[in-house]
Amino acid sequence: VDVAENAARVLIEGNRFANNRVGVRFGASNKNTIVSKNEFSGHRDAGIWAVRSEPDQRSDAISLSENRFTKERIGIFTANVSVLMERNELLDSEEATIQLTGAGAIVRGNRVSGGAAMGIVAENARGVVIEENEFDGLAAYGIMLKGSADSLVRGNRIHNSGYGLAFVLGNARSPSTAIDNTIIEPKSTGIDVIGDSPILRNNQVIRPRALALKVVDFQPEGGQKVQSQPFLEGNNFDARGLTVA
Repeated sequence: VDVAENAARVLIEGNRFANNRVGVRFGASNKNTIVSKNEFSGHRDAGIWAVRSEPDQRSDAISLSENRFTKERIGIFTANVSVLMERNELLDSEEATIQLTGAGAIVRGNRVSGGAAMGIVAENARGVVIEENEFDGLAAYGIMLKGSADSLVRGNRIHNSGYGLAFVLGNARSPSTAIDNTIIEPKSTGIDVIGDSPILRNNQVIRPRALALKVVDFQPEGGQKVQSQPFLEGNNFDARGLTVA
């Protein structure tokens, strides 16, 4: 299904999309548009693709709710389109369950489970909100913010996964914030900070196999070192503690 930029009052509900390149594609923040209670599986690019080259200035957000994604390369890919993703289930993705670029995304109350992929990846994103999602059984990170700014990661729960959170090469002038997240028994590091300076407040890392928090500077080949200086307040890290390299 390809939704035109000028379409409005669109309802896509109760359908099954399987083995296409893309299941549903958007090119703008279509007004009063809902995608709900559909099943997506086996798409070569993404189950839902919502992409435009420049940020959409309209305030309306596409609502994606209560959909189920199984064995997708990427479940949902958004770039500069206002999208509200709530109560979706994403299982066994190959590359990333949800990938966010640009501005306009809210990811709330979703369940992400299984697979070799990362959970939610926000790359070159600004002002996105990732809150109250649950992750389990992932081989890589639950949530990664890379090159992103002014984003909020709040109240998420990550357990039985490879890693918890990662903050990589963010904008020190507009830092992202992680508040009240819980990471239980990561197989490696709970929170990685690499060349970034996020605000970390009231997070918990319980029984990590490696470190609760690892902070490292980034040294590009032949370039200037990017220092990591996270702000830490009220976090509860397991006895293994933290390392600053």
